[in-house]
Amino acid sequence: MRKGHIIAGLSIFSVGLFFVYMNSVLVVTLIKGVVQPIFILIGLALLAAAIFAKKEYRVVNSILAGIFLLIGLYGLFAGGDEYYATLDFFNGFLPILLIGAGAASLIHGIKELT
Repeated sequence: MRKGHIIAGLSIFSVGLFFVYMNSVLVVTLIKGVVQPIFILIGLALLAAAIFAKKEYRVVNSILAGIFLLIGLYGLFAGGDEYYATLDFFNGFLPILLIGAGAASLIHGIKELT
């Protein structure tokens, strides 16, 4: 290992922890906004596993899918702070996602031309 990698890694990690400390309210809001979509995605994955996977785990996957989907949808549409935190997450994440996808597409297109 190189000493520079260790020093840079510790520095970046420390700066990240410092920013989490300074912006803890925003970090908590981000976590509140991302929990419901993650629960819904896990529930949908478990539902797909219950439908398409082996029959011996169908009951367990169905129960877990129902639990995760209910928790995710309740948290998303209950009308509390989580709904607005999720909307803020999507509004903040969508431009970053579109910029990243557009840059990857552009780079791939340029590589294919050469």
